[in-house]
Amino acid sequence: MSEIKLENFKKAVTQLNEAIRIYKQYKNDVLFPTVRNSLIKCFEIAFELSWKTLADFLRTQGVNIEQISPRAIIRKGFSAGYLKNEQLWLDLLDDRNNMVHIYRESMANGVAELINTKYARAMNELLGVMQ
Repeated sequence: MSEIKLENFKKAVTQLNEAIRIYKQYKNDVLFPTVRNSLIKCFEIAFELSWKTLADFLRTQGVNIEQISPRAIIRKGFSAGYLKNEQLWLDLLDDRNNMVHIYRESMANGVAELINTKYARAMNELLGVMQ
């Protein structure tokens, strides 16, 4: 597995964790929309690196990868036992796609809370498995 890719994913998860810390501090502040949007951007970056790093990791573990897409890699990662909750990761993918392609303010608040309560934890767990 590419150590550079893993290191970049680790940095992205660290930045995501820091963005969550700041997000919690600014929930009732005038700067909240900017902080929330920064959290979502950190999430998008961490997600991109998560599935690409997982694809690399699966190859080094001898997993046959026939299709390279986030959904296919998530499914392979789950079936190989490296992801605990396939549906959570598929929801994470859908929310990432919605934020990138259909961004709506009302949707952003819900996704930010999911990042805070579920998605970042899943990325931290994946990082722990691959290290």
